[in-house]
Amino acid sequence: MNMTRWVRFILWMFVFFTGSAQLHANEYFDLADGRTLKNGMTRTEVISLIGKPTFREVESSALTVNHNLGASTVETWSYFLDKSVGGRHLVSITLEQGVVVGVNWQKRVQR
Repeated sequence: MNMTRWVRFILWMFVFFTGSAQLHANEYFDLADGRTLKNGMTRTEVISLIGKPTFREVESSALTVNHNLGASTVETWSYFLDKSVGGRHLVSITLEQGVVVGVNWQKRVQR
């Protein structure tokens, strides 16, 4: 397991053991400043909107389709961001070939 995966694993374990959390999967995330992070945005648009990720994981694989060799790259970027309602969240963005295809977020439920 590389260092990024260890950091991510430790982060998720921390969330799991420190309290209940709900994971939300959606096509967008409304930021506290009124802007929206959403599917279809490019890597450059995301960095312009919220900056470089706190954590970053990249998975590359080779594909063979009709005897043609190609490559696929999937990246997961994680941030700690403030939502328009509800405070600080852990947000994970999935990018395929440099375009956002998934936005997931999680907030610790206070008891």
